[in-house]
Amino acid sequence: MTVRSKPLTLSLSAQCPSHARTDVRIRDHTLICDEPAARGGTDQGAAPVEVLIASLAGCTNVILNRVAEMQGARIEGLSIEARAELDTRGIREGLDLALPIPRVELTLDLATDVWGEALDSLKTELHKRCPVSRVLREAGVDIVEDWHVRAL
Repeated sequence: MTVRSKPLTLSLSAQCPSHARTDVRIRDHTLICDEPAARGGTDQGAAPVEVLIASLAGCTNVILNRVAEMQGARIEGLSIEARAELDTRGIREGLDLALPIPRVELTLDLATDVWGEALDSLKTELHKRCPVSRVLREAGVDIVEDWHVRAL
């Protein structure tokens, strides 16, 4: 018999003090999304698309470490760099772009005690379990990872 877990409900509220700024309340936290001054904002926070890419980095960190713990692997000194290009023609010209962010490049730098098939298993489980990565990949975003791995 398969036990199904109940979905986790995520709730937040947002106030919009200007056309470019959104103050988001999540539990006891405030997240400010704002455009840079060059795009009409006041640069008091990350742009919404930057928050999306930051969510990918954050989720990658959490899920990779959870999977490593489940598999008895150690991960230390993880750092993640992300790079994505936004095709702004949909925003500026009204083009109907199915994929305004076609590719995200992640560079993961870490030390671990696993190699070969065990490291491949960590990567496979990360891709399977990270909800942000799954959503982006299912939308067609090409997430390219460059792993820089050192021995512990």
